[in-house]
Amino acid sequence: MENCHICYCVDKGFEKYAIASIISMFLNSNIKPKIHIIHNKFTDKKKLKLAEKLFKTKFKYYLTDDKLFYGLPVLGGYSSYYRILIPELLPKNIDKILYLDCDTIVENDLTGLFSMDLAKHALAAVEDVVTLKSDFKNLKKRLKIPKDKSYFNSGVMMFNLDFMRENNSAKKIISFLHKNVDKIVMHDQDGLNAILFNYWIKLPETYNYIINVDLIFPKNINPKIIHFAGLKPEMVKILAPGNIYCKKYYEYLDLAKYPKEEITRDDIKKLIKRLYKILFETGFFF
Repeated sequence: MENCHICYCVDKGFEKYAIASIISMFLNSNIKPKIHIIHNKFTDKKKLKLAEKLFKTKFKYYLTDDKLFYGLPVLGGYSSYYRILIPELLPKNIDKILYLDCDTIVENDLTGLFSMDLAKHALAAVEDVVTLKSDFKNLKKRLKIPKDKSYFNSGVMMFNLDFMRENNSAKKIISFLHKNVDKIVMHDQDGLNAILFNYWIKLPETYNYIINVDLIFPKNINPKIIHFAGLKPEMVKILAPGNIYCKKYYEYLDLAKYPKEEITRDDIKKLIKRLYKILFETGFFF
């Protein structure tokens, strides 16, 4: 399938995840992807060019800064908010685009996503079942989402850019975030859901299969997109060395001849602290 646009938002330290995801996209998706990268001044574009070189292609780069998001809650940086700007930053002749978090890998055909009819909807995404079931920090009440509406994970989204531009969605989402800073927990995801709860289509879980779920409650499904949300591949490699999706991530990274990274004791300590935070402080990912 031609003219399939894919967007990543890449901050410093996330280049390697984006590289693996892009390589998996080219190899497994049955589409001819055109890659768009939203980044800041700290992103190492030289690393991303390893994937360009592998497939003899050029990515489109869009430099942004964090000023629009100053004052909003962050976890390491503001890059998670960049996806909100996709309708404004990308050329107006692009009417549909698939956004992927850097920490994803593509394992199956994605042509179905690009043939979807998104008329009168802003996006298509997978329901965030874990967050909904746990009612994380009074989710719907704090975001004023009606009880009969659901809540999606923003790690994989097929955007209807025309709809979002016509409805000034980016501006509305950013405005909501700034006016409700005390209510924001899941960063961009809360803002997207608060404004677009009535304008999204639910996708099957196969399009955003969270690795945490696979480790604890593996399902007999054939996922199209695997998402290393919360647990990055380095942590999965320690916790579950035989995990097939983790092995594939490293295989894709090796294809780009990305420099090997040794895991040190300090790295393991950081990973343990991260796991502790996930399990006992937020109660979100499991």
